[in-house]
Amino acid sequence: MTAKFILTAGLAIFLGGCSTIPTSSPVFVRVEAPREGAALVYFYRPKNFTGGGVRIHVNLNDRQLTTLPNCSFTYSYLPPGEYTVSTTSSPSVSQTPAPISFTVDSGQKQFYLLDIDGSFSIIPVGPITVGTSSTSMTWRNTHESDAVKLMNGCYFVQAPATKS
Repeated sequence: MTAKFILTAGLAIFLGGCSTIPTSSPVFVRVEAPREGAALVYFYRPKNFTGGGVRIHVNLNDRQLTTLPNCSFTYSYLPPGEYTVSTTSSPSVSQTPAPISFTVDSGQKQFYLLDIDGSFSIIPVGPITVGTSSTSMTWRNTHESDAVKLMNGCYFVQAPATKS
């Protein structure tokens, strides 16, 4: 029984990932104030066991913006225009969401959630137990009130300043 427990726990940690919450960073307090001539865009990843150990590298128009570990967020002031957010992940064997495009106007606030949905199943195979995992990731636009609830308790990750 101990061997089964160790195997199951090890498999769960391997497939689900260890926590990568950046606890040395400031925690979310409030949505920042908009800046004149720019849009304020948040990218956030709420705390989630599924994919918790995967680091998501956020790219804006094919340039790396930042890396979002589990339970983190970033924001950027962007000049009005069209943008595409895409990602890569570490470890690279992990799934990544499809890129999405969006348009921002001056004075606007937008919030993009990295939605990670997954399942984990334990299947007995003869004398051993095997785990299977299924994960899907999607970027989706959310309302400010939903973003505030989901970013609560998460940590800020600095993104470089974007030129206006």
